[in-house]
Amino acid sequence: MTEIIPIKPGNLPAAPDAAVRFAAYRTLADAADGLRSRLEELRSLRRAYKFTEPLPDIADVELSAEERAAVVNANKLFDVLEAREHYDDTFTLRRDVIKRRLAVMLDAIPAGDQKTEGTIRMMLNHVADVPHLRYVELEGACRELEKTKTFSPSIAEVLQAIYEQQEIWAERRAGLRIDREAAEMADKLAKLRPKWEAAARQREIERAEIARNSALHDLDRTRTQLVADQQRAAEAAQHVADGLARLQQYEAAAEAAALKLAEVEAGPAGRRRVP
Repeated sequence: MTEIIPIKPGNLPAAPDAAVRFAAYRTLADAADGLRSRLEELRSLRRAYKFTEPLPDIADVELSAEERAAVVNANKLFDVLEAREHYDDTFTLRRDVIKRRLAVMLDAIPAGDQKTEGTIRMMLNHVADVPHLRYVELEGACRELEKTKTFSPSIAEVLQAIYEQQEIWAERRAGLRIDREAAEMADKLAKLRPKWEAAARQREIERAEIARNSALHDLDRTRTQLVADQQRAAEAAQHVADGLARLQQYEAAAEAAALKLAEVEAGPAGRRRVP
């Protein structure tokens, strides 16, 4: 089973300041990755019971107390990072929030080619134009660029990093909702089990009927063969008996013929001596 990284509720910050966000991001990412891996295990079980048997036990899909606590605490930390004040009334990430995070990222990477104010403004415009951008995605992209780039990234590189983080965080957010999916699977399994057990019994009956019918077929075929063999044996025995009877007749006829021959060869004198 996937190891879930615990987050202690007492360590959750009350305010999403920059220092807290920086320290909390990796903790959240690691916890979300663990939950995502556990979610994949659940989904593998779901794929399996759709095509194979037997059904998994409900205990296999229910979350442990530790896992449930990890979900609760990870979501609290997610809410800290995804502070409501980062977004406007349409829940769009605010430009000033984006601008500040991009500025920190650009300041942390050697300039290389000196970026003009216009280039930086266009980078902000492009990033702000990314559909459904979340703060954690922006944070993840900036961190990745800060760790991997040795010179200031282009607009295209920044956008690519954001798109990659959007895919990663889509999976991580699914992991943060694992409790709902686990509950749905447990409920579905509870409803499926009586039907599955009835279907399994029916399959067992069908297999037993097939085995019985096969045995009866073999029995009838063997019985029919034996009857035919017995008939042929009786006919063969009668043929032998008839042959023995004919043999006796032939033996008697041969003996009589031999006597007759001896009598003829002896002539009249011999016939008189023949008793």
